[in-house]
Amino acid sequence: MYPIKHYFDFLIRQRELNFQLNGYSAVRMNEIINARYRERKYKIYWLLFSTEKENEADISMVERGIISIHPNDDIVVADISFKTHISHKTYPNAEYILSQLPENIETLVIGGFHRDDCVDRLAIAAYKKGLNTRVDEDVTDCFFILTTLNGTIPLIREKNLLDMSGTIFDNWKKSVIESYKEDSSFFQSIGQT
Repeated sequence: MYPIKHYFDFLIRQRELNFQLNGYSAVRMNEIINARYRERKYKIYWLLFSTEKENEADISMVERGIISIHPNDDIVVADISFKTHISHKTYPNAEYILSQLPENIETLVIGGFHRDDCVDRLAIAAYKKGLNTRVDEDVTDCFFILTTLNGTIPLIREKNLLDMSGTIFDNWKKSVIESYKEDSSFFQSIGQT
């Protein structure tokens, strides 16, 4: 969801994370998407804000230096522009977004910006609609925090993030569990494929 330059720039430049100063690269997020999903034959859909003209994807906002939209990927268009989202504090219609996806989805894995906002909203709407839904925290804005705290994220996780122990994960786990309190099965596969 929303692989746009504005979000990447903000997260990369956050002083408290020291993301770039520690030698990390946001390109790793694209590598994770390739290893966990493209190489395993998942169909990739990119959700983009619309231009000021309705139903037209604003492809100009995509962070091309980090994210690669492949020819076989598809684009889903939000029903609002980034400008409208920010200036009016409104959110895209989740039902409208989900209506653009095929009906025969076995598992919907969601990533993007921001995990505790738009990603959660769409994931919960998809789950309530009956879709087998997961959120991969490693390809949300949590990527930057997890990388800074714990080092380079593995391309494939052998262990669920919520099963990891240590003080680094304590507060983060609490926030994840709180945001998915509606159904604990919703986050059991986070970060795993």
